[in-house]
Amino acid sequence: NGGLSEVVTVLNKLAAALAALPSATDAATALSGLQQALALASTLAPGAAAPVISSGSALFTQLSSLLSSVPSPQHAADELAALAQQMTALAALFPTS
Repeated sequence: NGGLSEVVTVLNKLAAALAALPSATDAATALSGLQQALALASTLAPGAAAPVISSGSALFTQLSSLLSSVPSPQHAADELAALAQQMTALAALFPTS
């Protein structure tokens, strides 16, 4: 349950950030820059950091795909917010001991 709550927090923060972007082009530029930074980090970081860097890269790839499939950053933000609500409902199915 704690893990789902953390994912919901991240999704809500991503939704808020996407909603604040003026255009999909700005979002694509920002995500491209982040992916380039992660690529550089993966060459410089110790091997133990590889899973974290890979996860970040996969997240930004998925966000890029989401943004390219919707008409606006606000629409993408709405999709992420809806996903966060669904995950909040799912968290109730996994009570903590």
